[in-house]
Amino acid sequence: MKKITYLFLIQFLLLSASAQDCVDPQQIPLESIQYIVNELASERFKGRYPGTEGDSLATWFIVENLREMGLIPMGDSGTYTQKFDIKLQAHISENTQIRVRGKTYYPDEHVYPTRYSSNGKARGRVISPLFILQDKEPILSNPSSVRRKIALVNLSEIKNLYDSQGIDFKNFKLSSFIEYLSENNARALILTSSQTRGLPIPDRYFEVLEPAGIPVWYADPNVSESIQRAKRIRTETKLSENQVTTNNIIAFWDVGSPYTIAIGAHYDHLGTGDKNSIYKGKPQLHPGADDNASGVAGVLMLARHLLDQGNNTFNYLFLFFGAEEQGLLGSKHWITHPTYPVENIVTMFNHDMIGRLADDRKLRINGTGTSPEWEKMLRKYQCYNLKYQLSRGGRGPSDHTSFYNQNIPVLHFFTGLHTDYHKPTDLPGYINFEGIRDVISLNATLIRELGNLSSPPVFTPTDDEQEGRPVRLSVTLGIIPGYNTDNKGLEVEGVSKGKPADKAGIIKGDYIIRIDDQLIKNIRDYMEALSRYDVGDTAPIQILRAEKILEVLVHFE
Repeated sequence: MKKITYLFLIQFLLLSASAQDCVDPQQIPLESIQYIVNELASERFKGRYPGTEGDSLATWFIVENLREMGLIPMGDSGTYTQKFDIKLQAHISENTQIRVRGKTYYPDEHVYPTRYSSNGKARGRVISPLFILQDKEPILSNPSSVRRKIALVNLSEIKNLYDSQGIDFKNFKLSSFIEYLSENNARALILTSSQTRGLPIPDRYFEVLEPAGIPVWYADPNVSESIQRAKRIRTETKLSENQVTTNNIIAFWDVGSPYTIAIGAHYDHLGTGDKNSIYKGKPQLHPGADDNASGVAGVLMLARHLLDQGNNTFNYLFLFFGAEEQGLLGSKHWITHPTYPVENIVTMFNHDMIGRLADDRKLRINGTGTSPEWEKMLRKYQCYNLKYQLSRGGRGPSDHTSFYNQNIPVLHFFTGLHTDYHKPTDLPGYINFEGIRDVISLNATLIRELGNLSSPPVFTPTDDEQEGRPVRLSVTLGIIPGYNTDNKGLEVEGVSKGKPADKAGIIKGDYIIRIDDQLIKNIRDYMEALSRYDVGDTAPIQILRAEKILEVLVHFE
């Protein structure tokens, strides 16, 4: 009995020692985290869209917090901010339309002007011209047929023309084709397609205009059929580029060390919705409580903790990036126009969506292969009952990528995607504030451990799977994919009710490991596989569930 008591005592002491190694979360005030998230996600910040009043208000709010802490401004000209210009999706005026037999089509997912469109009005008879191939380019069999007409061109038929002559369709250049019709005095061009796979369908959303001299629209088969039956139509097109100015926010704590840790989060979001929104209704406020008020709150509170409790081994550079949702534009701008010497930065911790720690306590930590120190440290510190899900890749869809590309070791902390991602329902009421505090406490623990190393962490490159050419998808499974890079398969983090995955029996927690004959190891494989399918197709999909392989048949609707 005494022996059992001693064993219990030894285990208790070991557990206590392990717990003491982790920074006490009580050192970080929970109410401050709640206040910051609630403020940034409130209506007065209007979704923090770049270049808007809400964006400016968020900048002011963060700057005031940094100033109150007494941190050194490290932006431009002795300020906390670094201004930069970006182009957002082009503005389409409310008068832009196509009128067909008294019916008016305004831009939506079925019919829309393209980046190649010139502004102006066009009216006239609709004609579907015939083409032949000459020197691997389509030319009009009767050039005068489109003069002062509105040309309706089915891209699928152009592809069939190439295929019938054994010529690679990659020779077809849409912009040159549009210029050719303009030179032949077509009044406007309506593009359509009876299929989508392998066709250069113009994007609905675009930032830069490339006008080719005539109005150019795209219409799906149903709308194009209505246009063709009408014989005569009217179009009015007014597009304009939308360049705005936004900010990065940078502050510095200098202890005189030659080494600096960068700690960052993006503060922007989607306003009332843009091309990145998953919500399909009328414009509505996207509060972005998790994405990424949670990360901003975490970094601000980590800054306060380090000021109070930090060591003198490192300086700290705190960065809050603008325009992340537009393609990591803020971090890309800062890394190419640094306001602090990049060569002094020994690591970068990124915090993007750390507010939804679930009951399973899973914390995704990406970038663990960018230094041999990371996995050793995380094995040593099993803190706060967090269940680490580690991904080695240094690139991903967040701002740490910009630092990894400069050969800087990175870690990205992330509590996972959820069904409110990029929707108006990403609200403070769903935030796990204690979870944010635990993630930040883990950060503080790791930073303390870095101070115990004899030298800064060494950078190691990783095999990254998440960057590559863009993939256009005609179908969707209706899942929330995980961005794991462990090559186990694609983790399903959520399933939309009534969508193909749900109907096939795929559930949250499954891993998609094969789609037809293609192995799925990560998000890139998954997107490449889906790009092969059109609406109406079916595909056998293998999933891994509880270590068992199952196969389901999915019908793409």
